[in-house]
Amino acid sequence: MKPDYGLIKWFEVLLNATEKFDKIINKAPDQVIQHNITMQAMDQHTAIFQDVIREVLAELDPEASFLFMDKMREKLSALAPPELDKPLTQEKRLAEAKILMAQAEDIKEEIEDKTGSDDE
Repeated sequence: MKPDYGLIKWFEVLLNATEKFDKIINKAPDQVIQHNITMQAMDQHTAIFQDVIREVLAELDPEASFLFMDKMREKLSALAPPELDKPLTQEKRLAEAKILMAQAEDIKEEIEDKTGSDDE
Protein backbone atom coordinates (compact mmCIF):
# COMPACT_ATOMS: atom_id res chain seq x y z
CA MET A 1 0.00 0.00 0.00
CA LYS A 2 1.34 3.41 -0.97
CA PRO A 3 1.81 5.91 1.84
CA ASP A 4 -0.25 8.59 0.03
CA TYR A 5 -3.18 6.22 -0.43
CA GLY A 6 -3.03 5.16 3.21
CA LEU A 7 -2.94 8.78 4.35
CA ILE A 8 -5.96 9.67 2.19
CA LYS A 9 -7.93 6.70 3.54
CA TRP A 10 -6.96 7.63 7.11
CA PHE A 11 -8.22 11.21 6.59
CA GLU A 12 -11.48 9.89 5.12
CA VAL A 13 -12.02 7.71 8.20
CA LEU A 14 -11.24 10.64 10.50
CA LEU A 15 -13.58 12.93 8.55
CA ASN A 16 -16.45 10.43 8.75
CA ALA A 17 -15.88 9.96 12.47
CA THR A 18 -15.78 13.74 13.00
CA GLU A 19 -19.05 14.21 11.10
CA LYS A 20 -20.76 11.50 13.15
CA PHE A 21 -19.38 12.99 16.36
CA ASP A 22 -20.66 16.44 15.33
CA LYS A 23 -24.16 15.07 14.68
CA ILE A 24 -24.21 13.37 18.07
CA ILE A 25 -22.84 16.30 20.07
CA ASN A 26 -24.62 19.15 18.29
CA LYS A 27 -27.74 17.12 17.57
CA ALA A 28 -27.54 18.27 13.98
CA PRO A 29 -30.46 17.11 11.85
CA ASP A 30 -29.87 14.84 8.90
CA GLN A 31 -31.95 17.10 6.71
CA VAL A 32 -32.77 20.79 6.69
CA ILE A 33 -36.38 21.84 6.28
CA GLN A 34 -37.04 25.24 4.81
CA HIS A 35 -40.35 27.06 4.83
CA ASN A 36 -40.74 29.51 2.00
CA ILE A 37 -43.69 31.86 1.91
CA THR A 38 -44.46 34.41 -0.77
CA MET A 39 -45.09 38.07 -0.19
CA GLN A 40 -48.57 37.59 -1.61
CA ALA A 41 -49.39 35.05 1.10
CA MET A 42 -47.98 37.39 3.75
CA ASP A 43 -50.16 40.23 2.43
CA GLN A 44 -53.23 37.99 2.53
CA HIS A 45 -52.54 36.94 6.11
CA THR A 46 -51.93 40.55 7.15
CA ALA A 47 -55.18 41.67 5.54
CA ILE A 48 -57.09 38.97 7.42
CA PHE A 49 -55.54 40.05 10.73
CA GLN A 50 -56.43 43.67 10.03
CA ASP A 51 -60.04 42.79 9.16
CA VAL A 52 -60.49 40.71 12.31
CA ILE A 53 -59.00 43.46 14.48
CA ARG A 54 -61.32 46.05 12.93
CA GLU A 55 -64.37 43.84 13.50
CA VAL A 56 -63.46 43.14 17.12
CA LEU A 57 -62.71 46.81 17.87
CA ALA A 58 -66.06 47.80 16.35
CA GLU A 59 -67.82 45.47 18.80
CA LEU A 60 -65.88 46.70 21.86
CA ASP A 61 -66.73 49.80 23.82
CA PRO A 62 -64.71 52.91 22.83
CA GLU A 63 -62.55 52.88 25.98
CA ALA A 64 -61.37 49.29 25.38
CA SER A 65 -60.75 50.11 21.72
CA PHE A 66 -58.53 53.06 22.66
CA LEU A 67 -56.66 50.90 25.17
CA PHE A 68 -56.02 48.31 22.46
CA MET A 69 -54.88 50.93 19.97
CA ASP A 70 -52.46 52.46 22.50
CA LYS A 71 -50.90 49.09 23.28
CA MET A 72 -50.69 48.25 19.57
CA ARG A 73 -49.00 51.57 18.83
CA GLU A 74 -46.45 50.99 21.61
CA LYS A 75 -45.58 47.51 20.32
CA LEU A 76 -45.34 48.65 16.70
CA SER A 77 -43.12 51.60 17.60
CA ALA A 78 -40.76 49.14 19.30
CA LEU A 79 -40.54 47.27 15.98
CA ALA A 80 -39.43 50.34 14.06
CA PRO A 81 -36.04 49.79 12.46
CA PRO A 82 -33.18 51.58 14.16
CA GLU A 83 -32.03 54.80 12.61
CA LEU A 84 -29.04 54.39 10.39
CA ASP A 85 -25.87 56.06 11.51
CA LYS A 86 -25.15 59.21 9.61
CA PRO A 87 -21.91 59.25 7.67
CA LEU A 88 -18.98 60.81 9.46
CA THR A 89 -18.23 64.41 8.73
CA GLN A 90 -14.93 65.36 7.14
CA GLU A 91 -13.64 66.73 10.45
CA LYS A 92 -14.43 63.51 12.33
CA ARG A 93 -12.77 61.44 9.62
CA LEU A 94 -9.62 63.55 9.80
CA ALA A 95 -9.58 63.33 13.60
CA GLU A 96 -9.90 59.54 13.47
CA ALA A 97 -7.18 59.36 10.81
CA LYS A 98 -4.84 61.36 13.04
CA ILE A 99 -5.52 59.02 15.95
CA LEU A 100 -4.83 55.98 13.78
CA MET A 101 -1.63 57.52 12.45
CA ALA A 102 -0.43 58.24 16.00
CA GLN A 103 -1.18 54.65 17.03
CA ALA A 104 0.66 53.33 13.98
CA GLU A 105 3.68 55.49 14.79
CA ASP A 106 3.68 54.21 18.39
CA ILE A 107 3.59 50.60 17.21
CA LYS A 108 6.32 51.29 14.68
CA GLU A 109 8.53 52.81 17.39
CA GLU A 110 7.91 49.84 19.70
CA ILE A 111 8.91 47.43 16.94
CA GLU A 112 12.02 49.45 16.12
CA ASP A 113 12.98 49.57 19.82
CA LYS A 114 12.59 45.79 20.15
CA THR A 115 14.54 45.02 16.99
CA GLY A 116 17.19 47.56 17.90
CA SER A 117 17.67 46.05 21.39
CA ASP A 118 17.87 42.53 19.94
CA ASP A 119 20.78 43.50 17.69
CA GLU A 120 22.90 44.68 20.62
